[in-house]
Amino acid sequence: MTNENIKGYSKSINNLIKVFNKNDLSSNILAIYLEGILLGPILAKYSFEKKINIYNDKIKIITTNDKLTKSFNLLFESLNITKKNKITEKGLYFVNKAPAYGVTVSYLETLNNIEKLLTTCPDFIWNRKKDNTEIHVNRSLNVWGSGGAHKNYFKNIDRIVVNIFNKPLDKQPKGIIDIGCGDGSFLKHLYNLISNNTLRGKHLNKKPLHIVGTDINEKAIIATKITLKNINHTVLNGDISNPDELNKNLYKKYNFKLSHLLNCRTFLDHNRIYKKPSKYSLKHNLHSNGCFTYKGKLINSKDIIANFIEHLYKWKPYIKKYGLIIIELHTIDSEITRLNSGKTLACSYDATHGYTDQYLIEYDIYKRCFNEIGLKTTNRNEYLFPKKNPTVSINYIIE
Repeated sequence: MTNENIKGYSKSINNLIKVFNKNDLSSNILAIYLEGILLGPILAKYSFEKKINIYNDKIKIITTNDKLTKSFNLLFESLNITKKNKITEKGLYFVNKAPAYGVTVSYLETLNNIEKLLTTCPDFIWNRKKDNTEIHVNRSLNVWGSGGAHKNYFKNIDRIVVNIFNKPLDKQPKGIIDIGCGDGSFLKHLYNLISNNTLRGKHLNKKPLHIVGTDINEKAIIATKITLKNINHTVLNGDISNPDELNKNLYKKYNFKLSHLLNCRTFLDHNRIYKKPSKYSLKHNLHSNGCFTYKGKLINSKDIIANFIEHLYKWKPYIKKYGLIIIELHTIDSEITRLNSGKTLACSYDATHGYTDQYLIEYDIYKRCFNEIGLKTTNRNEYLFPKKNPTVSINYIIE
């Protein structure tokens, strides 16, 4: 950020501080939204870069410019993040929740280019920088935010995993694979859980636990290797849209098959690459209220669901023996979102994912897609957040 940009940014913050000081944040809806717009990017960026420190009840944010630091300090005071130079209970909560902002904030480059995306360059998000990294998302920030936010859901799958690895040893999978492993936090959690709480954990010398992570993003692969540095593991490039290729690479390089592993993935299937479905797959009678595109071209609901069903068919041979633990993100009916403005995740995720060719469908439709290909979900292994009109689901899928 140049000095000129810092000057302009500081001036904007100072003007907004005047707005906050004149308004009751608890009742002024515009002030509430502005609070999130400002704090989200600041806390996510500086937490990710490890430039926010809390010591002796004081918060210190490390910037490269004194004027910017001063503006941040004034902003924190105005928003009751700090009071008399000490962090408040609200401030501590916001700082601890900083990773929850990470995913949405990582898409700021997309949101900053909305006009281009909607008018002159509908395939903007598919462009790449000179070093072949993505142009529309800060992937490192996204991976960090995903890892932090997803940890809240990990504990809900513990019972499923413990049951699987408490079965007789000859009935257990060779290990676990996480497709789209992000920063490896999920795999680390599962390894520690199995090692310390299951029958398998008592026999790792006799029957080692294979920990496998895959991702198509090099930064995610690097982050996973760092997270799992003290655990014997395998990390390789792998695409959610191509399980056959992944299975081939696993067998060729490591001499075991995808079907030998308990398959897991977190918030990934909606990010598959769209391919026009066959006429056979269009025989379903399911409908989503979502809006979908691929490289600027609209996709109707019938096609996107048929595409998802075909996607699941590709995975069926590899998950039918040991099953699939899957955490997924969903949209909800747009009318429910409208009537509950600011109270659901749908607005932010429908925007960031909708503009970047990712396909969120309602939970009830999603569940019926598994049933269409003969895979089962069970109430015993189902967790929904919230329970009504869920935007996040956890399931253990098996034939």
